[in-house]
Amino acid sequence: MSEPTRIDSVVGTRLDSPTGDGKTRLDSSMEGILHVGQISLPSSLSAAYRMVEPMPTHGAEADLFIIESIEATQRFVLKLYRRGLKPKREVIEILQTCSHEHVVELVTWGESDGLWYEVLEYGKHGTLRDMLRHGPVSSELLTSVLRELLVAIEHIHSRNIIHRDLKPENILIRKIEPLDLILADFGIASLSDATQHFTTKSRTIKYGAPEAAAGAVGDASDYWSLGLIILEGLSGKHPFDGLSDLSIAVQLATRGIDLAEVTDLRWQRLCKGLLTRDPKKRWACQQVSDWLNGGMPDVAVDELERPSQRPYKISGRECWTVTELALEFGRNWSEGEKHIARDLVLPWLRDELRDQDAANYLIDISVGANRPLTAEDRLVRLIANLGKGLPPIWRGFSLDQETLISLCRDALQGNSEKGGLIEILFEREVLNVWGEAGNEDCAQLSQRWKSSAKYFASRVKEISEGLGMPQKVPDQRAYLPGILLLILSHEFREATKSEVLEFSEQASRCPWLAKTIREESFTSLLVIRLFREEAVRLGNEEIEAASELQVGLNRLEHEYPHLLNSDRPFQREIWHLRNAVSENWAKEAIAKDFPELERKMFEEARSSTVKESFRLLRRRLVVEIFADGILMASIFLAIRMWMGIVISGDGFGNIAAHLDDGSFGSKVVVIYYFVLISLTAIAWFGLKFVSRLLAKSLFGDN
Repeated sequence: MSEPTRIDSVVGTRLDSPTGDGKTRLDSSMEGILHVGQISLPSSLSAAYRMVEPMPTHGAEADLFIIESIEATQRFVLKLYRRGLKPKREVIEILQTCSHEHVVELVTWGESDGLWYEVLEYGKHGTLRDMLRHGPVSSELLTSVLRELLVAIEHIHSRNIIHRDLKPENILIRKIEPLDLILADFGIASLSDATQHFTTKSRTIKYGAPEAAAGAVGDASDYWSLGLIILEGLSGKHPFDGLSDLSIAVQLATRGIDLAEVTDLRWQRLCKGLLTRDPKKRWACQQVSDWLNGGMPDVAVDELERPSQRPYKISGRECWTVTELALEFGRNWSEGEKHIARDLVLPWLRDELRDQDAANYLIDISVGANRPLTAEDRLVRLIANLGKGLPPIWRGFSLDQETLISLCRDALQGNSEKGGLIEILFEREVLNVWGEAGNEDCAQLSQRWKSSAKYFASRVKEISEGLGMPQKVPDQRAYLPGILLLILSHEFREATKSEVLEFSEQASRCPWLAKTIREESFTSLLVIRLFREEAVRLGNEEIEAASELQVGLNRLEHEYPHLLNSDRPFQREIWHLRNAVSENWAKEAIAKDFPELERKMFEEARSSTVKESFRLLRRRLVVEIFADGILMASIFLAIRMWMGIVISGDGFGNIAAHLDDGSFGSKVVVIYYFVLISLTAIAWFGLKFVSRLLAKSLFGDN
């Protein structure tokens, strides 16, 4: 892929093979999605570091954050790989043996909470890009830059490491005075044990050497990048500024770098030596060191070597190599299809170029292993395999990040032609073709796009069928551009997150979205957004049901406290329904479970009330009978004593006789009658008061 797909920062990416699930760690989550900004450190780092802020750099492979050590308050860079991606162990182990004078210090690395991470040195003075963005650099400062980079490059080469992605963004300024530069971002670094070898890794084409277009890199490739950095410092601009990847590839394959703007002869000699097209004749450490010491080493004549065979002609242009042929086919797509359909290429590959491997490959794809391939399918495969290391091309345009983003945006805005292109790109697996030819970025993008599209389609179908609305499943032409754009564009991801956040409360209340919300996948954002209308409507219903359920449960607890204190099953049912609020099934609970609980508690309370009523009635009846009995006994006693004078022969009669004849004394008689009447009154009124209390318990205040 082109430069925009790289992470232009102090650290880069070292990737093993891509994952198969298409999932990536999101910047934050609603359990991964909705609570934006709540990034936490890996648990293995949380005791020693604290998060400071995210860095303004975003990539598909990792997120970058500034962190600070708790003990020493020193800042570092945390590189947090996305789920399923990890750094290459062999590169890291060799980098750890490199001198920190020349290479960014790797403090620690490992895996925690299912994510791989690196903690690296923090360059507080920025990168070399910050120095070059203001225009041409003075000769004195540029000489210091050259010295620093020369030593650093030679050091990593001594460790059998080829950086392969040297550019100002990957060079940290550790100190300004005196200038101290260190190399960073070994994301596509190669381990070499030979002068030149073939690699399938991607690179930043803007600073890549010509030989890299054929997939071959060596130590000389890093010196080409150094030459372009120096040229940029001298002129104040990059010679390829404003050119597409395809245009850059054409220029690298057909002609050298224009040095007309470098007027100083010594600096011009340096640039010519470093930007010699032939890697075997290109200046290396020895020649640059001689130049720095005041010498003027010879520069080889930079002429394009042409084979002795006849060239292949297409649209008036001569192609002498398979790389040039691949470039011309990419630029003249319709002509290329004609040549492939008419089998014009095979004789040239076989008879003129005598490249039997290329000829056999063309025969193989013409036959087709599983199905016959169209002329266009064969063309893209031929271009990808003949032009290993070229930027991916299809139908005349580069498949770089910027172009793909533009296509996707146009398709999402209703451009049916661009939407059709995206669909064909997906169905014919064009990115995968380039991936199989060695472009790792295309391989990863293709794999993630396919798995994400599969995830989207299956999840949407699952949710739609669950809601009884199969018509919700969109045509793939409608969702493929959004998925690809979500993978490629950080801005689109953030915009989609913001859109989802607008109805996050409602979405989080929908049980049928719960599984999707928990997914740590960019594509889940599109799934949630697709069901916005349903999520808002059903989510609001769930929120209202939750509120109603809370009020209802509070009412039951207030009305029937005696049931909750004495009956644990009712307590458990109350707790169970309160969980319905937190677990987002309040709507179901308020419709079915709550009415059932309310009915059971009412019946239980009614049954208890009836039992209690009978118990109170029995008690009141006993009290009333006892009170009336005491009153009647007192009346009886008084009457009997009054009648005792007439009726003699029993105790009452004798007492009455003594009272009547005054033998006890008049005072005693008065006291006797007073006590008798008082005790009777107290007993009667007391029992009536108890009866009244029982009546209140039974019938209330009324």
